[in-house]
Amino acid sequence: MTASTQVLGISNAIVDVLAHVDDEFLTKIDAPKGSMILVDADRAQEVYGMMGPATEMSGGSVANTIAGFANIGGRAAYIGRVADDQLGRIFVHDMQSLGVDVRLEAATDGAPTARCYILITPDGQRTMQTYLGACLELNESDVTERTAGKPEIILLEGYVWDTPHGQAALNAAFRIADGGNTGIALSLSDAECVARHRLAFLDAITNQVSPPRHASRRPDGSPPSVPRRIRAAPGRRPRRRPWRARGACCRARTAPADRKKERSGGRTPRSRGPRS
Repeated sequence: MTASTQVLGISNAIVDVLAHVDDEFLTKIDAPKGSMILVDADRAQEVYGMMGPATEMSGGSVANTIAGFANIGGRAAYIGRVADDQLGRIFVHDMQSLGVDVRLEAATDGAPTARCYILITPDGQRTMQTYLGACLELNESDVTERTAGKPEIILLEGYVWDTPHGQAALNAAFRIADGGNTGIALSLSDAECVARHRLAFLDAITNQVSPPRHASRRPDGSPPSVPRRIRAAPGRRPRRRPWRARGACCRARTAPADRKKERSGGRTPRSRGPRS
């Protein structure tokens, strides 16, 4: 755990269990195709007993981001709750094999490691049954200056707001960022998560999400200039530049010559020379 950590992820640590099923299987477990449904431990065990051969790998949206970042050479760390069971050991092994610094020890008591049963139908659609398990035990005491260190960025997952003590854990991350040069990034997770926690997300985005302090200044330490287009007077909308100055992506929308010919009634438009 060093100050050289670039990104620290805090999220629900989940192991994905992938299996190929047919539509009849989804009907049997009463799961709408393409849905993500939270289930309890008994239901998770029941669904798993009905599944065929499966592949297990560590998952979770922010955990996947951290794993991908480490895989391309980034210095990454991770905070998430797993149990000392088969799936928990899979999660820790997968992350550490990519060079991720896993900051929390696996719990020897409490709920088992979270898992997401990803049921893939022949049309490629994914239907998910998720048991949060040990994720529900992530709390404020897990996010401290000792476990977080001094990363450049802390990446938070919106799904953590769904857990009983998640907000307290995230508030601890906000305090750590406020006390140093650490930036905060937030994954909104999915549309339903946004609907559940819209006000909390708006507050976090407004008051907490920010780049690292050193990244928001020029190399000489001075603050960056504000682009002219957002320096409009209060109550006035910034003026838009004429289309000719808006870049190649806008010029590429110019109609081809044959379409211009059609619009001009069959006459080829004359090119205009430079203005005098």
